[in-house]
Amino acid sequence: MPVAVDASIALVRLPVWPLSYYEGIRGQAFLANRFRQLLGGKRAREMPDLFSKLCHVTSEDGEAFTDEEVVNHMVFVMMAAHDTSTSTLSTAIYHLAKHPQWQERLREKSMALSDDLSLEELERLEEHTWVMDESLRLHPPLPFMPRVTVQGTEFGGYRIPPGVLAGFAPLVVHRDPRHWTRPDAFDPERFSEDRAEHKSHPHAFSPFGGGRHLCVGKRFGQLEIRSTLHQMLRKIRWSVPEDYEMPFRFMPIGKPRDGLPLRVEAI
Repeated sequence: MPVAVDASIALVRLPVWPLSYYEGIRGQAFLANRFRQLLGGKRAREMPDLFSKLCHVTSEDGEAFTDEEVVNHMVFVMMAAHDTSTSTLSTAIYHLAKHPQWQERLREKSMALSDDLSLEELERLEEHTWVMDESLRLHPPLPFMPRVTVQGTEFGGYRIPPGVLAGFAPLVVHRDPRHWTRPDAFDPERFSEDRAEHKSHPHAFSPFGGGRHLCVGKRFGQLEIRSTLHQMLRKIRWSVPEDYEMPFRFMPIGKPRDGLPLRVEAI
């Protein structure tokens, strides 16, 4: 999947070896072929997994997804449900390593709970959510979101006609001092009810996009990240050298450039 995602920003868009675009086409084809091989079994019997649900769901008019539509949805889910979540987890793990007081604070909360949590219990991991959101603020998995204007508008004194490519950059907005105190600092409590800096503007905090294009997997991704952090905190303690600063690659999906080396010990 990573090679397919990397191909999305290839400067030379030719399927010629050894270009990244060629590797991306191969990666996408591998995933699509694998899903086609599994498609018959998913069509034959309805099961609770997403793949099966896509094979059997119908609209109010009785229309169903074609085989190719199901395959394309599953290829996209592999990116949307994997790369963005691993990006957020990587940065959250980094910040918890750099700020061990926060790691211990969350660990104390997780240790007071059971190993397996219900969806409702995961939703109530308040301080885990603060850390997740602060990691998303400082290192959004999608630093830039391209859009096209559907109607004319005015912004910053400039008239923008319809049909123009326009971009929203969470990476910039998330560090705007008009909305965030000490915007470059790791400060999860800014998301507490008492401070609620993320509510200073409807789009001050938009790692999942907004409006009609709000990510449909937002809640799933949040639960996935909370659940993983909860399990890690109960089982291991991790750290980085005091002078270590994570080199970060922002495009196409944010991630540590060096793989984020950690020192890990079992609890």
